[in-house]
Amino acid sequence: MIPAFSDMHVMVIGGILIIALVVLVNIRQYLREREYCVHRSGWARDDFVSHFRAKNVPPEVAAGIYGRLRNWNLVKCFPVNPDDNLESVYQVGGRLGMPLCEFINEIGPDCGLADLTATQLSARIRECAPIVTVSDLVRLVSVLRDGKGDITDFGKMKN
Repeated sequence: MIPAFSDMHVMVIGGILIIALVVLVNIRQYLREREYCVHRSGWARDDFVSHFRAKNVPPEVAAGIYGRLRNWNLVKCFPVNPDDNLESVYQVGGRLGMPLCEFINEIGPDCGLADLTATQLSARIRECAPIVTVSDLVRLVSVLRDGKGDITDFGKMKN
């Protein structure tokens, strides 16, 4: 005869399974990021900042975003490239990533960006959409920070 499981046993087993799943997902993400590190090179901070300085992006913006993304993932000192897809590499934006508004508010102080309300930020993001790559993010934060120029200048900064 098989002993019956009580509700408590079921909850404990369910909790253990959830914890195991979370651990497995994090291990998979860590291994994926390590694979990125091995098979590609990132830009050095100075090269990254110089690349965007040539596009009239303030150095604080490029350096702030570079520093935050470099340590955003599970693997620290992650190689950042301007063409990285924000959603697939950093889990930012898109349908499954951290909301872009939330991410910009988090990195804002590193880039000299004044606080914007969620409504203001969402409107500006929609005006500049799509924000898909690191380059797109750098340009958006630059426009938000400086408040200079018309948002229509955004497209002119593309690579």
